[in-house]
Amino acid sequence: MKKYEMLGVKARGRGLYRIRALKDFSTVKAGDLGGWIEKEENLSHYHDCWVYDDAMVTENARVFEDACVCDKATVSGNGWVSGSAWVFGNAAVFGEGWVYEKSDVFGNAKVYQNAWIFGNSRVFGDTRIYGNARVYENAFIYENAKVYKNARVFGESRVRNNTSVYDSTTEVAEAWASSKRSVMPAPKLGTVSREASKRAVKKVVSSRKEKK
Repeated sequence: MKKYEMLGVKARGRGLYRIRALKDFSTVKAGDLGGWIEKEENLSHYHDCWVYDDAMVTENARVFEDACVCDKATVSGNGWVSGSAWVFGNAAVFGEGWVYEKSDVFGNAKVYQNAWIFGNSRVFGDTRIYGNARVYENAFIYENAKVYKNARVFGESRVRNNTSVYDSTTEVAEAWASSKRSVMPAPKLGTVSREASKRAVKKVVSSRKEKK
């Protein structure tokens, strides 16, 4: 059974449709209005994923598993939001950006190109994560920080202020980077293909049902 229907109401003249729940699930009740999608492929009918408020999911973007997009957040291009991830506020995920597992992206943060946010990481403020960057485990990226190119930020790292983490060999673990400077090369991490990570994520069925 489908869990939502697409109403004949378009957003701002665009081909986006308001969704309405057809059954109860998670915190959503039958009849509740959700956000905006362009087509059914944007939002899975399975599990507890949902698009709330005035959030928009467009183009070839996908929201699935127990992920949620809300407030005025947008997911577009080929962006993915999955697992128990939340994208909210005015955050944007686009290009080939991917937010998954238990990570959160919010505020005015942007995740794009081929950047991935996963684990229990938090990305917020006016941050920009792009290129082939990876932010994972319990890392926090916030304020005006940037992580890009092939950089990896993980562990208990906190990257903030106007710090930039970049270069093809940058790795930051267990670090606190808060000055107006750039964090430069450390040993390079190997890369994992999007499809390989997709298969791995499919094996992780989140038990986290509480909503933030």
